[in-house]
Amino acid sequence: MNHKCQHYGAMMWLDERVNRSVRSPLFATCCAKGKVILPFLQELPPPLDILLTGHDSRSRSFRQNIRMYNSALSFTSMGAKIDHQFTGTSGVYTFRIHGEMYHRIGTLLPDPETQPQFAQIYIYDTDHETQNRSNVMPDLDFTILAELQRMLHNINPYVNIFRQAGNLLKCDPLLDLRLVIINNRTKDSRRYNTPSASEVAAIIIGDGQETQYQNRDIVLRPYEGALQRISEIHPSYAPLHYVLMFPRGENGWHPNISTYNESIRIHDEEISETNSGDDTNISNKCITAMNYFAYRLQVRPEEVLTLHWYG
Repeated sequence: MNHKCQHYGAMMWLDERVNRSVRSPLFATCCAKGKVILPFLQELPPPLDILLTGHDSRSRSFRQNIRMYNSALSFTSMGAKIDHQFTGTSGVYTFRIHGEMYHRIGTLLPDPETQPQFAQIYIYDTDHETQNRSNVMPDLDFTILAELQRMLHNINPYVNIFRQAGNLLKCDPLLDLRLVIINNRTKDSRRYNTPSASEVAAIIIGDGQETQYQNRDIVLRPYEGALQRISEIHPSYAPLHYVLMFPRGENGWHPNISTYNESIRIHDEEISETNSGDDTNISNKCITAMNYFAYRLQVRPEEVLTLHWYG
């Protein structure tokens, strides 16, 4: 894998070229011939960087249980229709589902009879936040969990906005509050990598009758409402669940990420002005999910291989 793409430096095998030239090979898998460009992945913050790359017993234990640590810190749960015909049978453990897997999120506060879970832990009884997570995942190292939680408190915009909502509800438990996780991000996601709290969500106080929520916005209330399924094309779909892979709340894929030429044209214009909100009316000058993940998973000498470290 010693041929560098002429556009954004991905290392490729010669047989991946889309032309016949051996001297000047052209590649499309990595960046669709230069049309796909995303911000480079950032260096991981401590202690996550050491835990993912270290060779000591603590780091090895973390990587072995990384999905449990991620679940303990995640805002959303994973759901699927399980085929119980295959569970509990003899032989190799088999987990089989019908249809697709999806992510769900509940109310901001738990029912009086239940313990807080997922996003609720960032809001409810924050004085014992690490212990609440440990109660859900008792087999995890308490100190590692506390360090990762502290890291997210410092750099994750979703944690910031959820804690703001929690502080308001702590002062007034009867406050008519809504937390809206915004679907339509205004900045060009090709150039901006780390969103701020105000870009990913908003806290709305009042009856909300005059508020027009955008298509696919996620509206969370303190108590009312059932579990909501998050659309896989929402920019928060990945960072709300895979918090350790997106520790700074970086946007995941969504259908409004424009291709390179289109990004130059709109520059600082709001993407919302070029999209009517109808998810079926997506411009062909936007990056597909396949393009996005193909770009993200390439090996580039100038970019850290953080996504590869998660196993």
